[in-house]
Amino acid sequence: MKRILLLAGFLSLLGCEEPVLTNSMRVTVEVLDVTLRSKGYSLVKLKETNNSIVYDWRVLRCSRYEASHVKIGSRWKVTIDYYRRGDEYYNEIGTDGICTLSQPNSPTRH
Repeated sequence: MKRILLLAGFLSLLGCEEPVLTNSMRVTVEVLDVTLRSKGYSLVKLKETNNSIVYDWRVLRCSRYEASHVKIGSRWKVTIDYYRRGDEYYNEIGTDGICTLSQPNSPTRH
């Protein structure tokens, strides 16, 4: 029993808590820069259009070829989810549509 309590205490120190969604917002962002990385992902720098908040180097999960079609200065509506895990706070930005809708043959090209 003592070992189980010790193991549970150790795991709680490692931050094994589940993240809790605290807020979700839909905002318009502008693409400031795109960095082509590997075959499977690239990085994008985004800025909210209604204020000066900049999100540095968020992951685009698409190929280098697809990411090369993302235009600097293009504007997108994205969802920002805010999470809390223990005492840590972080956010995730839904960038999937930026790759998909930037392609030349996309039916709903932005």
